[in-house]
Order: sequence, then C-alpha cells, then structure tokens
Amino acid sequence: MKLKTTADLLDAMVERYGVESDRQVAEKLEIPQATISSWRRGRSFPTEVHAVVIGRALGIPPALVLVIAAIDRAPARDRAAWRADRAHITAAPWGRRPPALRVS
Repeated sequence: MKLKTTADLLDAMVERYGVESDRQVAEKLEIPQATISSWRRGRSFPTEVHAVVIGRALGIPPALVLVIAAIDRAPARDRAAWRADRAHITAAPWGRRPPALRVS
C-alpha cells in the first residue's frame, strides 16, 4: 500500500489491525474516534506522539508519518518540498543498522 496521505495511513491501520472501521482503529490507538474522523477529513493531523504510535504499528519511521501529515496540511506551493522529504525517508534503509563510526 502506498502511504501518501493521512487517509492512507488510516487505511493501513485498518488493514494492520484487521478491523473494519475507524472507530476500531481509535480503540486500538486509545484515542477518541472524533480524532480519527478529524484526521480523515483533514481538519487536524497526527501529533508527534501519534506519529510514534502509528509508525510502530505500521513498522515505518515516525518521521514518515509526520511528513505525510505535513504534506496534507501544507499549502499547495509547499507540498513539493515535503514530498521530496517523503521520498528521502522512504528511500532510507530502515531496519538496518548504520555502519559504525570510526574515530582515528
């Protein structure tokens, strides 16, 4: 599933948890269902705390959740820069340890 919007994140959460509704996702995240509805309608967006929870649940970096939310809330003129950030995050080798730094 492509994660391009906050709604995509919510759809992925529905799939991840094997539930059928946003209400059930809200229960899993332990947040009000109105919050999920607000995210889906673009009236508000996941906070940093929510990004961590969503990222862990989906196995993606929380930074990706935050960038997706930023794309959704940004004015059209600013979205290209955020999309470039999303591309950098999704291209990163998540799950692998970076090489150790050597101090000489």
